[in-house]
Amino acid sequence: MNKYIGLLVVVTACAQAAAPAEFKSIDWGVSERQGLDRTHMEDAYAAVLPFKGNQNEAFFGIYDGHGGDQAAIATAQGIGDVGPLHRLVAESRLSGYNIYKYAYQMMDLYFQEYSKESGTTAITAHIMPGKYNPLVYLAWVGDARAVLVNQSGTVSDVGTSIDHKPDNPKEKSRIEAAGGRIRHCEGAWRVGGILAIPRAIGDGLVKSMAKGIIADPEIKDFKLRPHHKALILACDGVWDVLSNEQAAQIVTDALQNYKAPLSADPIARTHEKTTEAGNNSRAQYAARTLRDAAINARSTDNVSVLVIEFNWQQEQLDTDWELARQLAHDERMEAKNREEQIKKDAELARRLQAAPL
Repeated sequence: MNKYIGLLVVVTACAQAAAPAEFKSIDWGVSERQGLDRTHMEDAYAAVLPFKGNQNEAFFGIYDGHGGDQAAIATAQGIGDVGPLHRLVAESRLSGYNIYKYAYQMMDLYFQEYSKESGTTAITAHIMPGKYNPLVYLAWVGDARAVLVNQSGTVSDVGTSIDHKPDNPKEKSRIEAAGGRIRHCEGAWRVGGILAIPRAIGDGLVKSMAKGIIADPEIKDFKLRPHHKALILACDGVWDVLSNEQAAQIVTDALQNYKAPLSADPIARTHEKTTEAGNNSRAQYAARTLRDAAINARSTDNVSVLVIEFNWQQEQLDTDWELARQLAHDERMEAKNREEQIKKDAELARRLQAAPL
């Protein structure tokens, strides 16, 4: 009798270990401030929750414009019949990475039909339910960045993006293969001596003069685990003065130490453009705290920070052997599928280039 009870305990424990990790909520907050040496604000953000009618699905983005704010606003909110980017994602009938490749490329083409004067970087996070754990697709062009923060306040590389810079060896080789060149001027490496990022949405005029600038996003996907606490999306006004590790610790401390209610923004002034929003005052406070830390570190650029906090329904350890075994199997299958998808991506890119607008 005892051996059957023991077997029941083991089976029950395995079933609990393999149970899906779920959110109680996805909380978010955004805080933006116009830079001290900027004549106007060119950043924009998107926060769509629920997304596609699903309460457990969300889409977030930070867009850092240049040459004006139209490209960033169109990508975040839409202008006329152009954009927003998240609508293109929601309406896509493609799957996997193809969704974001197509959405970014179409956003770029549609905006260039509207205007060729401005451009924008982009970092987006699409959060959706997964088989065992929630899944995140990150996509980005340029030097806006995502940083995934562990419960301990450390950085998780699995959910952290790498900036697109002209002097990055991979980007430099791609630019030169397209017939372009990079030059160091005005304190930065620039494509054709003009643009300090090799990938952007918009910039039609610049793209006509400097070869090698594209809107193809880099994409990565990862599973959220209970040891992941938050995801930071921010423009280069933060990353020019703070490291990933500093930002992660600042946000962790702010989330832990916040005491309601959220006070009014102490630095908001009539001659400065500031924006704050969110569905949770703690996440909003964390975004404001990181924004202010960047400003105190002497960032004079426009500063935009979006903090997404994950509140878990069920605490689990990644070392639970049954869950780990099933996840490892799924990841092997996903790696195989990803290889096949890369081939499909290449074929899709060829079709998009040949297709009429």
